[in-house]
Formats: sequence, structure tokens, C-alpha cells
Amino acid sequence: MRHHVLDSGLSIVTEVGDADEASDMAIAKAMAATLNRHYEHHPWLIDVQGRALILRHRVITRVADEFLKRSGFGYLMPEHKRGTPNEIMRSAVNAGGAMLELFGLPRGRNPYPDEGELYASGLVRIPKDWVKKQQRAFA
Repeated sequence: MRHHVLDSGLSIVTEVGDADEASDMAIAKAMAATLNRHYEHHPWLIDVQGRALILRHRVITRVADEFLKRSGFGYLMPEHKRGTPNEIMRSAVNAGGAMLELFGLPRGRNPYPDEGELYASGLVRIPKDWVKKQQRAFA
């Protein structure tokens, strides 16, 4: 079962798990707020699964999934590699910015706040060195 919470226009998704995941949910909410401040109106998605946080941009993930024919493109933050709360937020901002740049989007405010418009705009581009159906070493 999935539980969806909208926070500042961002989706946070969690899988039902152990009681410790409540703290992960709080971290995900803080990450969502931090990403929204740095990269306003981008459609960020933060999954909380098995004590790991997975940062995704919904439109980038869709474009990558369609191109690579494999789902789940995102930035994985396993519990044992997270660090302090400040380090987690810094990692989220760096990862989010790197994703935006990798796919040709400007850092900062999203020029197309509507996901459908951003997707249709053609602004999101697949990196030049990616190959269709590539299974590894793609980022």
C-alpha cells in the first residue's frame, strides 16, 4: 500500500514498513521543501522505501524511462550514506541540480510548472552519450 502526501506541491510516497520510517518521512518532507526553495516549481518526487530515500524528477524520470525502456531513474540515498541533516539537504540540492543539468533543464525555477507542458515542451533532453535500452553506467 502506498501513502501519498502533497507538500508544497511535491509528492512524497512511502511504502508501509517499520516504525523507524517515520523519521525518514520527516527527512523526505524537509528534502521536498529544500528542493522546492532551490528549484521552484519542478515536479520532485521523493520515495521512502526500505530506509532509503530516492529522489526523482517526475518529467525527467518519464523521459528516461521512455528512452531507456527501464523504469526508476533517480538518485538513491541509502540510510548508511546519508550523513547529518545538513549533508542530506546539500546532497539533495546537488543531486537535483545535477539531474536538471544532465537533462538540459536550467537550475532554478521551472519555466513550465505544469508537468504536461514541461514534457511537451521538448526542453528535457536525453544526454548525448546515452544509448537506447542501456542498462548500466548511464549517469
